[in-house]
Amino acid sequence: MRTEAAVPESVLAVGRTPRLYVWYAALVGSVALGFYGRPLVAIAVLGVATVFSFTRWLVRWPTMLTMLILCVLLIPASIYKLPASLPVDVEIYRLVVFVLFALWALALLTDPAVRLRRTFLDRLFAVAAVAFVVSFVANLGDFEPTLEYSQSAKGLFYVLTFVVLYYCVVSIVRDNRLSTRLVHTIVYLTAVLAVLGMFERLTGYNFFRHLHEFIPVLEPSVSEVVAVEMRGGLRVAGSAAHPIAFGTMLALVLPLPVEFFLEAKGSAERVRWGTVSILIMVGMLLTVSRTAFLGLIATLVALAFTRPKQRWVLAIGAIVAAVAIHMFFPGVVGRFIDNLTPSNVVSRELATRAGRLADYPFIVAEWSRKPLVGRGVGTFTHERFFYVDNQYLKYLVEGGLFGLGAMLLLFFGTAAALLRRGARIGGHAGGIVAATGISALVFGLANLTFDAQGFPQVPYLFYILVALGVATALNSAESARTAPVAVADPGLPEPEEPAQ
Repeated sequence: MRTEAAVPESVLAVGRTPRLYVWYAALVGSVALGFYGRPLVAIAVLGVATVFSFTRWLVRWPTMLTMLILCVLLIPASIYKLPASLPVDVEIYRLVVFVLFALWALALLTDPAVRLRRTFLDRLFAVAAVAFVVSFVANLGDFEPTLEYSQSAKGLFYVLTFVVLYYCVVSIVRDNRLSTRLVHTIVYLTAVLAVLGMFERLTGYNFFRHLHEFIPVLEPSVSEVVAVEMRGGLRVAGSAAHPIAFGTMLALVLPLPVEFFLEAKGSAERVRWGTVSILIMVGMLLTVSRTAFLGLIATLVALAFTRPKQRWVLAIGAIVAAVAIHMFFPGVVGRFIDNLTPSNVVSRELATRAGRLADYPFIVAEWSRKPLVGRGVGTFTHERFFYVDNQYLKYLVEGGLFGLGAMLLLFFGTAAALLRRGARIGGHAGGIVAATGISALVFGLANLTFDAQGFPQVPYLFYILVALGVATALNSAESARTAPVAVADPGLPEPEEPAQ
């Protein structure tokens, strides 16, 4: 039976000549940067290219994916950038993604073992990509040339980046040992982030707002750093630019350790995953974010449906987390109760022009001008209009009904597909698949309460989790197809039944 060829762990498997091409291109780019007055950046680019081209351990696919995960989870987007003068801010995660995409494209062209992989979500991603490409093309004649065209082109590129990221990860991760290792890395790192969030709550010191003191190449945005520090630690922001984004990141990861805890057999495993789950849950709630709370409820409800016999375990875990927060962080539970009280919700969101719902009439009026294809992705900016606290409204006004429907189908269709396949696969691999399905559900709901695309760490983490879940499902299916089947030897007599 024909099986998928294993992807070599090292990018260097593409051969010496393509690696030299990468180094030569970096050399040319470094010379250009030197002419433009950026000698330090030129030296850094050439140094990184040299290491990537000739250092074997650093250019292994698992290492590169781990580096991407570290950048997404640990370096606050929109707060730090690299010191380079380009049309877009050069943030470190963008550099890592660019290098990963470039080497993957090179491997696709030169290495027969690296191939683009078909998945069961292809139609959903295709519909989403086509929706925003159509919106962009349909508005070409109406864009204001000097501003809207470039904004929409950047917005379209930003959206399509996630599609490429999904296929890149799925095509590389063809072994469940690798997918499990990467998923566990994400979970453990998130638990560390939750602990640091607790430290921030207790001391007011956010380690991630001082990364430039330890990594000199990072250039901080002073306005962003000051804006977050002024929160006084009441709502922890952790490694994100805003407490809501940080809470959503934790909410996306939470289904994984909870699923691992529920499927654990030994007591040591249960203690480990239970502790990680409680830590992440507490970190989520310390953001005092209704989006994070919605993610917690969605996770518990989804798991209650998929594991009905263990509902009491979920209830006890939620109670333990609430008691821990009330004991060690007094005031947080009361703040949540205050935020979620119906009378306060009405007074803050409906009875004031600053509420979340006050923008809806204007957005609906703007959408009605082009109801099918919208005004173009990336053109409804806060600089020109205002901040929108509902990502689906931005999909509606920028992509029209076509764009909104495509994204709803992508998020909730992904959740349903992964949950179904996780239930069929079973075991630890099935738990990973099902948990990433719940993460997709959480992300779909989170888009109702804040502009998720405006905080790049959140969608990057989401698409990485989905890709790992899909890769795990595909790897499990391929392993099941190629597993040897025991066949009785026709040369041996059948055993006789004992006489009655």
